Amino acid sequence: MELVIKQRDVRGSNSLLIAECLQDAFTCAAHRFDQGSGKLIKLLDGQIDKNTTFPVPNHGTLLFDGSNFGLLHLNAHSYEAFLNLPLELLTGLPHHAYTPS
Repeated sequence: MELVIKQRDVRGSNSLLIAECLQDAFTCAAHRFDQGSGKLIKLLDGQIDKNTTFPVPNHGTLLFDGSNFGLLHLNAHSYEAFLNLPLELLTGLPHHAYTPS
């Protein structure tokens, strides 16, 4: 994950991360690479990289492609029911991150 984030932030390149876990996607979206320290820095609570979108494929079609807010509100109950976990555990973000600023 660190290499994907570093490539994005240092070189300004696009990436496509294929993850089985929503938390991996939100980790990439909620961190930035600090060149001065050479480390990943977590963005402030609830912040997401503004250029990050979350495409969700479903049996060969694109079920969703949009922001974290749209993703989490589109089928929030479906994700929780399917995985039997609260959204905060799935995403690693506090609940207030699900509301637009």
